[in-house]
Formats: sequence, structure tokens, C-alpha cells
Amino acid sequence: SPSPAPPRRLRGQRPKISFCGGAMVAHRRAAEFSAEYYCKCESAESLETLSRLLFEAAEALGLSYVACGAHIDPDDPPAGAFLFANYPQEWRDRFRACGYHRIDPVYRYAAQTRRAFFWDDDDFLSALNDRQKRLLNEARQYRVASGFTVPLRHDVLLPASISVISDTGDIDDWVRSAVHLIGTHVYQAASRLVSDGTPATP
Repeated sequence: SPSPAPPRRLRGQRPKISFCGGAMVAHRRAAEFSAEYYCKCESAESLETLSRLLFEAAEALGLSYVACGAHIDPDDPPAGAFLFANYPQEWRDRFRACGYHRIDPVYRYAAQTRRAFFWDDDDFLSALNDRQKRLLNEARQYRVASGFTVPLRHDVLLPASISVISDTGDIDDWVRSAVHLIGTHVYQAASRLVSDGTPATP
């Protein structure tokens, strides 16, 4: 008899994100990809080098944009905090001018969960207020949309995360796992540099 058709996935429904169990093949591929970057991050002597490595890895993974760092006011970052991002400059200027760090829904949600999430997940969208919905709609005009975010832990307890964006809106399992690993490598290496006295200016 013919095999049953797989259930249709509705909007907002995505496979549960996992970095173990059934995702072992994806994780192994991600680990192989990120191994080279881990060594380079460990030997990096500046935040500029780490930001370049981050952007190179994102491009190699087929991702359009990436942001990795603490959830900070870009005009007034606290001591020891940093943020690497290659989002379109027009959006970064708009984000800064409007003080959007105060209401950024990705920042807010990532600070409240330990699980990675897509920006069209039901749990994420259901937590948005009207201002945050308008922010996401505005960001879409700058091609900052269909993102995927992994929360990160900061040594000085500031909320932090790595977010990536794909123009297609699709991010393979192994790429999601690689984003987690690369983000962790870059963030931990940058945290060590800052704690050693490196100015937090990427």
C-alpha cells in the first residue's frame, strides 16, 4: 500500500528545534563546519577579527545577515558589552534613531527563553504588542525578516543572542546548529577579550 502523505505544516508550525537525538547528523555536519572557526576564534586578538570571522561564517552558510552580541543601546553600551552586526546600514540607523532597542521583540523574547526560535513561530508572535508588530513590519522593508535567533548567556548577565536572516526564509537543520555553535564560539571569545581589557568597540 502507498505510504501515507506527511502531515501538512501550517504557518507558525515548525519542527521542534533540537541539537541532539534525531538532529545528530545535522549537528555533526555543523560541528565539522564550525571547528575551523573555533580555532580561529580562540586565537583572535581583537573584536574586529571576531566580527570578520562571524560575517564570513554567515556568508559561507548562505545567510544574508547576522547579529551577535548583547541587547544594548547602540548609542550607550555598558562597559564590557559588544554587538557585531551586518544588517543594512539604513535599518541600523533607523533602529538607533528611534531607540528601538527598548522595544525590540527579538531582544525581549530571547531574554526570556533558552530555546532558539524563528520570528514567525506562534509563541513568539503571540507575545508581541502593537508597537512591536509595527517594528517587525518596518524591519521587513529593509529585508530584516524571516529570522532565526539563538539566546546566548553573557558572563556579566546581560541578555544576549545571535540572530541570522535568510533571504529565502528557509534555514536547514544543520545551518541552525552551526549558527548556535559559531555564535557561542564568537561570543565567548569576545567576552574573554573584553574581560582582558580590550575596548568593546567592534
